[in-house]
Amino acid sequence: MELSINPGLLAVMSCLFLAGTFLLWKIFWKPLVNIMETRENKIRSDITAAEEARVKMEQIRDEYSSKMKEIERKATEIIAEATRLAKERAEKLESNAQEEILRHKEMALAELERERVAAIASLRSEVGDLALTVARTVLKREVKAEDHKRFVDDFLANVERSPDRN
Repeated sequence: MELSINPGLLAVMSCLFLAGTFLLWKIFWKPLVNIMETRENKIRSDITAAEEARVKMEQIRDEYSSKMKEIERKATEIIAEATRLAKERAEKLESNAQEEILRHKEMALAELERERVAAIASLRSEVGDLALTVARTVLKREVKAEDHKRFVDDFLANVERSPDRN
């Protein structure tokens, strides 16, 4: 058995090989490469979209965090302001109550002073009448008005100067 190369058969086989390779390239390889490139592009676009979504999510998270801090700050300010206003109002109410108590005390003292003056005047009148009655009885005569006034004034002056007086 001798090996010999048949050039016609080699040419036909070479043509068939090239035709088969061309057909495989056109029918299978090119569409397969196109499918793989399409898939690669889709994966890249998905990765890019995921990265953009991650960046956007971080921005939203940062915005949310800053808004929460701002809300907490405002809430703290509102609470502090409400506390300050409540304290001011309580102090004002206490001050008004103290003023009202002082005013009532002053009115009561003034009323006591009026009653004291009225009592003294009433007492003077009664003492004067009593002194006049005693004088009439002792003297057995009518006492003149100026004598009566002088007698009452002297008596009251002595009473006011007496050491037993409170």
